[in-house]
Amino acid sequence: MVFKNDFIPNYLEKLFLRTCKYININLQYCKVLQIINIDCCEELKIQNGIIPSQLRILQANKIQNLKLCVKNCIKLEEIHLDQSSEIKIDGLPPNLLYFSAQNSNITGVNIANSLLLEKLYLTNCQQYKQEPIYFNPTNTKLTSLNVPGTNILLTSALLPDTLIQADFSNSNIKHLDLTIAESLQVLKCRNSDNLRFSNSFIPTFVFSLQLIHCNVQNLDLRNCSQLKTFILIQKQQIQLVNDYIPYCVKYLNIGDNVISQLNLTQFNSLTDLTITASQISLFKGFLPANMQKLEIHESVININLQQQKWPFIIENISSDIAFTNNFIPFWFEDHYRSNTRYRNIRFKILLDIQAMIQQINTVQFEVESEIAKCNRFIF
Repeated sequence: MVFKNDFIPNYLEKLFLRTCKYININLQYCKVLQIINIDCCEELKIQNGIIPSQLRILQANKIQNLKLCVKNCIKLEEIHLDQSSEIKIDGLPPNLLYFSAQNSNITGVNIANSLLLEKLYLTNCQQYKQEPIYFNPTNTKLTSLNVPGTNILLTSALLPDTLIQADFSNSNIKHLDLTIAESLQVLKCRNSDNLRFSNSFIPTFVFSLQLIHCNVQNLDLRNCSQLKTFILIQKQQIQLVNDYIPYCVKYLNIGDNVISQLNLTQFNSLTDLTITASQISLFKGFLPANMQKLEIHESVININLQQQKWPFIIENISSDIAFTNNFIPFWFEDHYRSNTRYRNIRFKILLDIQAMIQQINTVQFEVESEIAKCNRFIF
């Protein structure tokens, strides 16, 4: 596609370009242009990189080697630059609300002055020569902060009170202060070495907390009354204050011997339990009545199924399971999954015994019923 004299009509309000090649456009006279949406366009050029100052939304995904001058676009609210490479921008506009550069190679990212920013997505975003992206979230209105796999340096560890969701996985974040982040609901930190929280504080309303292969010390969950999903997998030492896990948790995933003993007697909401690479002693082998799924990966555990009236799925991946009093319920075989069927032969033996006992109980019930009928006839 070729625009004659690179001309775009000055009355155009929306510009959409999809899978086009060898395009050179001049936007400096487009005084009413509101939206630019460019996707999968090869050899795209914007003359002098000039973007109209009144533009509201700029989307340029899967683009290569593009220059953009957006610093002075005072009305620009959204910028999407996902899966793009060799993108050069002169900075970010002051009134920007949404910025996304996921899986992109981009230079000129300076978000220090974007005080109105609400959502920031920088998944695997790289700058020229791996230069870090500096950002101070304290005075912003951030609700979503996602920077996994990105070299980002927070000039202040204090996260804002507006923040709802954050992902710092595979980043170089060392220190987070959640003291005023009372709106935070989801926090993900994977493979973040030496990460620490100020005062070990986790906000009250967090309902999903994922800490995987992090070196977090003195994690205090005593105020987390809304926590529903808790994933704690750690190759190094981790300390929970008073070893406390909130009883309101519905999904619990622990691994790498983070906890040696676990008492689930008060976890009435727990439905899913996953244990990985651990040797855990369950108090009296107790599992909550509302259990729906138990996953055990390369672990050693004891469980008591004598009080389990309702069936739930059990997945055994190369683990050793000990059953209290060797008891296995009648529903076990239909709900048990394993990478090696009946890895321990006693499973099969116990199942056969359970089936025999059930048959005996059925016959005994029928005999007692017949005796009762005879007694009524005699008297």
